[in-house]
Amino acid sequence: MKPIQYLHKAKLASSEFLTIHKVPILPPTTHTPNPNHLPSWFPPPPSNAIKINVDSSWTQGFVITGVAGVAHNSHGQWILGFQGKEMADSSLMAKLLDIRHGLQLAIQQGWTSTIFSSDCKEAITIINSSYQVSGYYINLVLDCRVLKNRLSNSPLRVEGRSMNGLANLMAHKAREDMVQTKSFKLLRQPENFCMNLYLAEVHPILDAIAQNYDENVP
Repeated sequence: MKPIQYLHKAKLASSEFLTIHKVPILPPTTHTPNPNHLPSWFPPPPSNAIKINVDSSWTQGFVITGVAGVAHNSHGQWILGFQGKEMADSSLMAKLLDIRHGLQLAIQQGWTSTIFSSDCKEAITIINSSYQVSGYYINLVLDCRVLKNRLSNSPLRVEGRSMNGLANLMAHKAREDMVQTKSFKLLRQPENFCMNLYLAEVHPILDAIAQNYDENVP
């Protein structure tokens, strides 16, 4: 095993240990990242909530899109991720598809308090509105609205692409690598191709937790 793989395993194990043993943790609001690189967990959800960042990868002239999402807790830790490959004829359709996957994931996992993040203002506006829709995407939009209504304490909000780095990377990877269209998989932990980015985002949090642990343990 390469040294970097040992490092990955060690950091994941330390994260799991701190969670399982309920080590005293700094409030989420004290985890202040570099303003020039806002990780996907920031701003963090409340301590009893989950944040799901979703994104898609679609290119003009192609009918295949990659969709992906990552669920984080209030300390930035990976809870669950997803990757899939869908058919879409526009960027908007691709964004609606990945939002629907995120909503479905929250319902399937029983997460009643969830914050959803997408970089597509148009898709979020359509789903959050109550006006009638028509045309090619009507069923997709209605699906998203029905799912969102089942999650009454779960807002959809717009955040910049820079805050969807993990989901964006995973969506690109799904579009390029996943063989079958309409394929979908759940990820219990980051895969190797996105591990470095995940660790870069969560590393400041683990440092803060470890420091707080040292200060609170005799």
